[in-house]
Amino acid sequence: RPLCIAGLGVFPNPRRARVLWCGARGDLADLVGFHAQCERAVRLCGIAPDERPWSPHVTLARFREPPSQHALENILNSNADFAAVEFALPGVTLFSSELTPLGAVYTPIRKFVFSCPST
Repeated sequence: RPLCIAGLGVFPNPRRARVLWCGARGDLADLVGFHAQCERAVRLCGIAPDERPWSPHVTLARFREPPSQHALENILNSNADFAAVEFALPGVTLFSSELTPLGAVYTPIRKFVFSCPST
């Protein structure tokens, strides 16, 4: 089930860019299923899941202050056709992310291995 990291974008939007990301494309079935399980678990804990649409991605950078519109347009336009080689994703690691004045601190919480389809 190959995946590819491709495309470039920002969250929440180009005017207030705080995160630069590459999107995940390809066979997203395992990731979509994992995301649905995470949302169910969060609800069971009494926590409302994020209302924003889910977008599988890899975070490349976080900005303390949004970059200039000119710089951001240059980054996005010059990398609009970016696509990495396809790869298999055997699982994911769930991290907590704590934003501190010195930057984000990521702590691994648990690994999840995707089951292999029977052949």
